[in-house]
Amino acid sequence: MTKSHLPEEKLLRLIREKPENRPKLVDQKAVAKPIKKDNKNLFGFLNGTLILAFIGLMLLLVYSTFDKPQPQGDRWPKTDELEPATTQDFVLIQKDVKPFAHYQGQLETRDLFERPLAQVTANARVDLTKRYKLVGIVLGAVPEAIVEDLTSRTTVFIRPGDRLESVQVKTIEEGRVVFLQEGLEIELKQ
Repeated sequence: MTKSHLPEEKLLRLIREKPENRPKLVDQKAVAKPIKKDNKNLFGFLNGTLILAFIGLMLLLVYSTFDKPQPQGDRWPKTDELEPATTQDFVLIQKDVKPFAHYQGQLETRDLFERPLAQVTANARVDLTKRYKLVGIVLGAVPEAIVEDLTSRTTVFIRPGDRLESVQVKTIEEGRVVFLQEGLEIELKQ
C-alpha cells in the first residue's frame, strides 16, 4: 500500500482542498429549521390563571370571616352569675400519714441502694443455677473449678477470689463451689 492510499493521507488531502472542490454532503434546502414555540403566551395564560385563583380564594376567606353573625352580649357569663363553690364540691383524701421519726429507724438500718434480701436470695439462686453448671473441680495448692455458661456455651476456669459477673467465688471444695453475692452465700453443686 502506498502512502497516498492511506486513510490519513486521504483525509489530509480533503482538508487541504479548497471548499469549492469539495463535494456537498448535505443539501441546504433539505435541512429542517427548528420550530419556534410561542412559550410567552402559554406562561402569560398560566400566570393570569394563578393570579385569578389567588384573588378568588382571598375573597372567599374575607367573605367567610365577616359573614358570620355576631354573638349577642358577652361570650362569658359574669362572675356575679356564677355560684360560689362549697366544701362539698371537693373531696379531700387524707391518708394515715406518720411522722418522719417512724420511718427514720428503718432508713438507718437498711441501705436504700440495695435490693431487699429476700429478693436478692430468690433471684441469685435462680439466676446462678440456671445459667451456670459445675463441670469439674481441680483440687491442689490453689483449687480451680470448671464452670460452663449454659447461655453462651463457654467454659470458664475460676479460683477463689475470682468474679463471675456479679458474684465472687468464696471457696472451692470437693463437689461444690460457694459464691458470695451481696453478702449472701450461694452454692453450686456438681
